[in-house]
Amino acid sequence: NCVTASDQTARIRNFIEANYASLVTDMAKGQGESVKTLSSFYGCNSEMFATEMKKNYETITPAQEDATFVMVNINKVMETSKDLQTHCTHAI
Repeated sequence: NCVTASDQTARIRNFIEANYASLVTDMAKGQGESVKTLSSFYGCNSEMFATEMKKNYETITPAQEDATFVMVNINKVMETSKDLQTHCTHAI
């Protein structure tokens, strides 16, 4: 049941695209089911992940709906957050 990095990336992007409205709302609030589910794709503690998403909301979400752009920006947050790097098992 191995999942390649490209498979994982596709799953994350598809999840973001399918749940875009609720995800960006939950990110802004720093809590919610869609953020919790997304954190599981990255293997992160959901509370820590939600906090980082809220803190970086302005840089993550574009003016127009774009799932790929959101995913790229989340990955940038993952790369720069020492907490997420340390506590997420599937950091991209």
